[in-house]
Amino acid sequence: MLLKKYPKEKKIFSVSELTSFIKIHLESKFPTLYVEGEVSNLSLQSSGHIYFTLKDGGASISCVMFRSSTRNGAEFLKHGKKICIVGSLRVYEPRGSYQIIASRVELKGQGDLFSEFEKRKADYENRGWFDSAIKKEFPLFPKKIAIITSPTGAVIKDFYNVVKRRQPNGLLIHLYPVRVQGSEAAKEIKNAIELINNKKEEDLIVIARGGGSIEDLWAFNEKEVVEAIFYSDLPIISAIGHETDFTLSDFVADKRASTPSVAGELVVSDSKVLLEKVSNSFKSLERLMFSNLEYKKLQLVPFKKSKLTDFFIQQIEKQFMNLDYLNKDLNFLIKQIVDEKKSQIKNINMVSLHRQMSSTIKSQKALIGEYLNQSFFKMDALILDKQQNLEIIKERLMAHSPEGILKKGYTLLSKNNECVYLINQLKVGEEYDLQLCDGKANILIKGKLNGKKK
Repeated sequence: MLLKKYPKEKKIFSVSELTSFIKIHLESKFPTLYVEGEVSNLSLQSSGHIYFTLKDGGASISCVMFRSSTRNGAEFLKHGKKICIVGSLRVYEPRGSYQIIASRVELKGQGDLFSEFEKRKADYENRGWFDSAIKKEFPLFPKKIAIITSPTGAVIKDFYNVVKRRQPNGLLIHLYPVRVQGSEAAKEIKNAIELINNKKEEDLIVIARGGGSIEDLWAFNEKEVVEAIFYSDLPIISAIGHETDFTLSDFVADKRASTPSVAGELVVSDSKVLLEKVSNSFKSLERLMFSNLEYKKLQLVPFKKSKLTDFFIQQIEKQFMNLDYLNKDLNFLIKQIVDEKKSQIKNINMVSLHRQMSSTIKSQKALIGEYLNQSFFKMDALILDKQQNLEIIKERLMAHSPEGILKKGYTLLSKNNECVYLINQLKVGEEYDLQLCDGKANILIKGKLNGKKK
């Protein structure tokens, strides 16, 4: 098969040439520009630089505000805020991408998503859906828990570890995997809530997700999710995002947990604490019972002198003896049960420790991967910063180069490739080379004038 040859008259660009061409024309076309949009993906770096995305309904663009410019309105950079930035367009050639270098930020009002959130919140609040009086009670000792979350990530692992640490045995956790972000997330969460209510196998529901921006958490503000939580027959705990993140699901749920790990603590009581409470209650009951028996014995003392009551006293003393024997048996039985439970807890804790270590190793691997990604991102930003500094230095060097000096009106006089810089070096009647900014000329010396004398 013959390859088609490119026509000779067509210019064929390399990738570098094309990117450089775009950079020159874009940056020269937009030396200063004003752009309005909504803030998202805000990230403050340890270097003091601020990275964020400016978006509207149709597009988004990456932006950076360097530390030297942060005094010019950086306090307005918040998730969901609508702002106007003043800056310049920059093309990052290694990636073939462009971004805005913001030099100033002006506040334009709250973003569309935040405004919609407040509007929906006010509507549901007026309906009375957030009232504490209609919140459902949670079982004290649940046997089965349904958790709606992503099957991957740290959320399900953290929740599982907390629950199993506090209640090692006798508790089942059923995972209902859903997407927790994106256009299909709300529908999947709503379907999972309805499925659990229809099955009637679990005692309560936990809806969990890690932190994120208002866009990332928006599925939990959708009408179908909020209504599914409100109409649920089972009590629901909402554990969405971090402690500072709030969604409509948090307000309408029967309980809100600041994090998925806290949700695990709310769901089940600590078995060790419960055993300690039972032991303390038994000791209090035992003391009360013996105190009451001693009091009754004292009340019966006057009747011992009467022969008519001898029979009844013998019967009562017999019952006291029976009670003493039963008390000893009860103490032995309780001690046996407590020792047996302690042994079971110890064995289960070893298994839980092994699982916890495996989970911790996986979590650390994921964390290291995240740190690497962040490091690469910071490295790219540093390279971009250094490249911009190099451009400035390059411009300064060009201004002081021989070519730059010649363009300022100076000339270079030489003979036989040796520079002539003193009047005494010139000889009348000889030819010399004169270098200008755009070429050379040959001159003949007809006379000399000393700089001090005319």
